[in-house]
Amino acid sequence: MQPTFFFILTVQVCTLVTCSGESITKFPAILIFGDSTVDTGNNNYILTIAQGNHRPYGQDFPGHIPTGRFSNGKLVPDFLASALGIKEAVPPFLLPDLSDDELRTGVSFASGGAGFDDLTGAAFGIIPVSKQPRYLESYIERLWRIVGEEEAQRIVSGALVVVTAGTNDLIYNFYDIPTRKPFFTIEAYQEFLQDKIQNFTKVFWKLGEGAVGLDWWKQDPCLNKAAPRSGTLHALPFRNRNHMDKEDVLDLIHMLLKGVQVCNLVTCSSESTTKFPAILIFGDSTVDTGNNNYIPTIAKGNHRPYGLDFPGHIPTGRFSNGKLVPDFLVSVLGIKEAVPPFLQPNLSDDELRTGVSFASGGAGFDDLTSAVIGIIPVSKQLRYLESYIERLRGAVGEGEAQRIVNGALGVVSAGTNDLIFNFYDIPTRKPFFTIEAYQDFLQDKIQNFTKDLYNLGCRTIVVSGLPPIGCLPIQMTTKSIIRNCVRSQNYDSQLYNDKLMKVLPRLQASLPRSRILYADIYTPLMDMINNPGKYGFLETGRGCCGTGLVEAGPL
Repeated sequence: MQPTFFFILTVQVCTLVTCSGESITKFPAILIFGDSTVDTGNNNYILTIAQGNHRPYGQDFPGHIPTGRFSNGKLVPDFLASALGIKEAVPPFLLPDLSDDELRTGVSFASGGAGFDDLTGAAFGIIPVSKQPRYLESYIERLWRIVGEEEAQRIVSGALVVVTAGTNDLIYNFYDIPTRKPFFTIEAYQEFLQDKIQNFTKVFWKLGEGAVGLDWWKQDPCLNKAAPRSGTLHALPFRNRNHMDKEDVLDLIHMLLKGVQVCNLVTCSSESTTKFPAILIFGDSTVDTGNNNYIPTIAKGNHRPYGLDFPGHIPTGRFSNGKLVPDFLVSVLGIKEAVPPFLQPNLSDDELRTGVSFASGGAGFDDLTSAVIGIIPVSKQLRYLESYIERLRGAVGEGEAQRIVNGALGVVSAGTNDLIFNFYDIPTRKPFFTIEAYQDFLQDKIQNFTKDLYNLGCRTIVVSGLPPIGCLPIQMTTKSIIRNCVRSQNYDSQLYNDKLMKVLPRLQASLPRSRILYADIYTPLMDMINNPGKYGFLETGRGCCGTGLVEAGPL
């Protein structure tokens, strides 16, 4: 029996109500744990001075009476239950005259003043979060007696579970009454609390061995398939070992766009439809669909073995045996089947309307990265975007061109070459930067680039993090005698990604009506490397061709 569990702040609203905005019940019940923000009256029935059963509490609640809610009216769980069509308000589990109907549709186990740290509520005699699952066990027993085991299982497995706590821990144990401060730094205490959160969720798993469990997966109407509900997106095995089909691409989108609501990319039906009129791609060889074919550089992918599995089995300039992620992305979004390079001489008006790639294999955010082999650095790719907009205006008119660019999905993927060519293998920047300072330098470049994209009209921009650079075959060959992944380089990638995840929300906040999204590629790639069989691979430590140890590009 497995209730769906997630923190309410990460909910994709399309999972709670239909995308037309009509409220429908997707959950048979709601189960609440936490502190005063979600305690609907349990503290009324325990020996504590922390009670909300007196004025001025409740003055705006139906009937204008205090109910034990620490509020003038309803709490978020009440509004949530109402919006979901479950019921108008969530009762406290300890309510003496709790009806069978109320039990069927869910209750709150929360206690005002509670925290994840048991010490938080000790002085007031409230129910700490860690003890609230005991009441859940009692709830399940009562539910069994009322509706039978099978129906009880259906209710609990379909229930929406909400947990909100943590504020009291910091206020009562660190800031105002510093009982924990002599023993913890703030960072250490935060980690202590998050260990408690993990232990709390494990309690659900233990309950699952008998009566109730914790299922982190819920059917996602936006994808019509299983999707994690905890805010962390995981890699999923591909179904067809020879190519990625539509379902695989949906999985890939879901695991790459960390924190992205996929309903923003596709409609909430099983059919993908275009929510973006076009796609605009910037970056390096991971997203260059052939621009390097048309510039004087040795870094080209227009020869074998590239293109072996591309439609027609021809090399196209993509540094891949087949399609790249942008190609799969436009296909699943219903835009078109593949993304052409902007520099393609015979680019049609239809291709212009639906978007192109400006990326260049070998590029980086640092202009120095591209200088030696004559490719187009990311900063210069904006010039091609300006040219694209001019051509688009000529093809469709100024108003329509503006609509297309404003509505386009922008994708930026670069950074790996900067570290390899300027810091690790050819350390041109190393005498002048620490690794941390060079990462900051690159992320300043990212911010400036994103602002320039915004100023040219782009409003939705996905920025990719770094892969596990230390596991690239060439790095394993040149930096490790036994060809293991280079841990220090992987750590650098993680540090860079952590910084980027913090930078992008601040950047979005500074650009009105923008959506700046982070794509996590480190996690799924690391999972593929560590678990190759899960994805149908036998070897993840070598490249596909030649010795597989160092070959790349023209080599």
